[in-house]
Amino acid sequence: MKDAKPEQLPKISLLFELDRNDNPVLYDDLCRFIKGPRRANRLRFLANEGLRAEELRQAQSPQTHVSGEAVPGGIGLGAYGPAGDTNLVFASPLEE
Repeated sequence: MKDAKPEQLPKISLLFELDRNDNPVLYDDLCRFIKGPRRANRLRFLANEGLRAEELRQAQSPQTHVSGEAVPGGIGLGAYGPAGDTNLVFASPLEE
């Protein structure tokens, strides 16, 4: 009996231009690297970290029931914006 190979998904290839006026912080960060693999890896890393931060934010947002009411025990992020989100990452663990 042969092992079944998992279906391979197609690769995604991206080619885009980034003007400094579009996103100065990202542009300056990526310009630190010579074009090529290092710059691509930095962009890949930033995208991955952004997805992780987004998942964390969604996990910490108050949970709501289908009716729209907040579920008891949901965690709110507060009114401190991104700085508050970062502080939550380094906060003390939640009690069980």
